[in-house]
Amino acid sequence: MKLAKVVFFFDDNFDSFKALVERTDYVCGFNNHNFDDNLCNAHGLTIPKEKSKDVLQMIWAALGLGCEFKRGTHAGYSLEAMVKTNCPDVKLKQFSGAMAPICYQTGKMGSVIDYCLHDVHMLKQLVNHIRLNGFLISPKNQTLKILIDF
Repeated sequence: MKLAKVVFFFDDNFDSFKALVERTDYVCGFNNHNFDDNLCNAHGLTIPKEKSKDVLQMIWAALGLGCEFKRGTHAGYSLEAMVKTNCPDVKLKQFSGAMAPICYQTGKMGSVIDYCLHDVHMLKQLVNHIRLNGFLISPKNQTLKILIDF
């Protein structure tokens, strides 16, 4: 399903987000199995594993790594690092992910939305690259064959 517009979901329209997730075949993210899906679950929306596609976990699987982060083996494959290596024309983030919660807590919602929207843009570019080429190059110069079946 292709969306024709960008929509932001907050408390006042979260039911619309739930309905959207329920009628789609899949949702896609980067580290969403360890973050976004848990956040949704905390707000009453359980996304089934078979519907949730996590590009970071696809990268780890292509490296022969497990699904749980281990600093010694799993570090270095951030969304920004993967985009910088594979999609050099895509503009990178203005600030680090560590700043997003601080911006949220201090009421800088525009900055949080901009950060999240840019993450979505970078993820889309990375997925498009995988679809076009069938692989990614890791920041450590490893060729990673990745199948996008959605």
